[in-house]
Amino acid sequence: MIQWEPGMSLDDVARETIEQALKFHGGNKTATAKALGISRNTIDNKFEEWKKTDEQRLAFEAREKDRSDSFAKGGAIHPDAVPIGGNQSRFNVNGKKPLTSKKK
Repeated sequence: MIQWEPGMSLDDVARETIEQALKFHGGNKTATAKALGISRNTIDNKFEEWKKTDEQRLAFEAREKDRSDSFAKGGAIHPDAVPIGGNQSRFNVNGKKPLTSKKK
């Protein structure tokens, strides 16, 4: 049985339906397509589409993690940072005051 949850897109429901039907039919795409009233090519096309979407999502998440790690190590400016005052080397992130160094 398909478990629909608020926020699921039609594509999410289609994916869940096809994946569950494939499992029910032991991975047989022809039997799954016949049971769902779609062509076997539709199943193949959907899996290709989902593969590309998954790869794009994973690549995006990896880039975001790299940016976050770089910021945490002090190697980059936070992406939400905005310059304050006339000094472009000082940044304000989320309303926090920038760190200032004490002169000796």
